[in-house]
Amino acid sequence: FGAYKFPASLQKRYAKGLLLSLANIPDGVEVKQRRSFETWFNDKNIQFIGGETAKPTGVVPLRPASVAAGLGIYRKNNFFYGPKGS
Repeated sequence: FGAYKFPASLQKRYAKGLLLSLANIPDGVEVKQRRSFETWFNDKNIQFIGGETAKPTGVVPLRPASVAAGLGIYRKNNFFYGPKGS
């Protein structure tokens, strides 16, 4: 694991954790589970953001997504505040 050398051309350009994440292996279990979950959302006619369409990471930050969904707000201290507080 520690013997892998990240290509010099990618140094200071990409996060190793992102590129080497198990979620980015095309035939991996995590990718199959995510696709299955997205298919379930589509079958139930539930609209969502993220997943395969949100490249490169496939993840939308939870706080902005929660605010966009109308679940609450977040303030200067970067805490999310819902109807019952933070």
